Amino acid sequence: MNIFTEKHLYFANFLASRFISASKRAERISPETILCVKWDEIGDMASTLHVFSLLRQRYPEAEITVLCKPFVANMLENHPGVNHVITSVEEWKKQYQLVVELRGTWQTLWKSLHWKTMPNYRVDRGWVRFVQRGKQPHETVTNYRIIKPLLSGDERWDRKLYPSVAAEVNAMEWIRKCRREAEEYDLLHMGDIKGIRMAMVHVGARRVLRQWPLTNFAQLAQLLWENQRIWPIWVGVGDEKASVLEVQQLAGLGSAWIGGETVPEDASLLSFYAFMQQCDMFIGNESGPLQLADVAGIPLLGIFGPGVENVFYPLDAKVVKLDGEGKEIIDSVLDDAYLNAKNNKRVVHCYMDCNPCDQVHCVNANRPCIQRISVEGVYGTLLGIL
Repeated sequence: MNIFTEKHLYFANFLASRFISASKRAERISPETILCVKWDEIGDMASTLHVFSLLRQRYPEAEITVLCKPFVANMLENHPGVNHVITSVEEWKKQYQLVVELRGTWQTLWKSLHWKTMPNYRVDRGWVRFVQRGKQPHETVTNYRIIKPLLSGDERWDRKLYPSVAAEVNAMEWIRKCRREAEEYDLLHMGDIKGIRMAMVHVGARRVLRQWPLTNFAQLAQLLWENQRIWPIWVGVGDEKASVLEVQQLAGLGSAWIGGETVPEDASLLSFYAFMQQCDMFIGNESGPLQLADVAGIPLLGIFGPGVENVFYPLDAKVVKLDGEGKEIIDSVLDDAYLNAKNNKRVVHCYMDCNPCDQVHCVNANRPCIQRISVEGVYGTLLGIL
């Protein structure tokens, strides 16, 4: 049994950074090599893209390397703020003058302390999370605050930077190629309904407790088609194929797109992103694809159950917060920017006294919070962005 928790790791990172950076001032360093450690999932990487752009603005001549999990590496392909990507700690063989620990592991912590790979300066997530305890902001803000000491006292936190990164991604030649393949998908699979509005629907999530029932997704798709003439495109990767095909059968309509099998056949996240941009909206659980849809700038609706409020919502989305009976809560604690947002992003979140939880062990196992969100409530919320 591992007695060390994430909080222990945060504290150890804080101590390591204080030891490495002692007696040095962040605004005076001029690193030629930078390593950003982001060992995390798809959505977490999507909420970090602006960090690499800010580092590039601050250190235009620096060589910036990102250490990340292999399956998110191609999200950084041709990113203007990134020179190199490595996908294993074993590839970290040299000393980087600056290490930015956005989210690491015990292994990356030891690398920072090894005499061969110890940086000259280091910033980390641990101290930021400690300062924010009990009032954690949106994840994009947390990531910004990690590098804030490096930005020469620059207080410009501009949320417009987030979509500006999307504009940079959209301009990539690879995206244009994938977009052409996505148009080819339209011709192959849309048939007589070509020209009808499309909703990309992702029914998967990393945790079962985050997954809205497939029957609910099927009923929602039927309502959208019958009343709004919006055709569902059921999407997923290989291990989600069974769910995609099942919900398509339950709904009795829609087209399926399986990463790596359906045109565009490339399984990369950039290909998925390009295909997403062909759709008129995105609907899905709290997951990585929801965060990608936020970067893509298409209308979206996210369905949240056990997740932490605010932290992983799409930026500036209007939140419909429900209690355990599915009734809407007017909560003055939530940021006014989220409650009053008048845009094309919506979140439906069933928030109970047991939230947030570990998303594995449910105290209401017979009726988890995600199952308390009604089809009618989600459909009514969707009408606000149609």
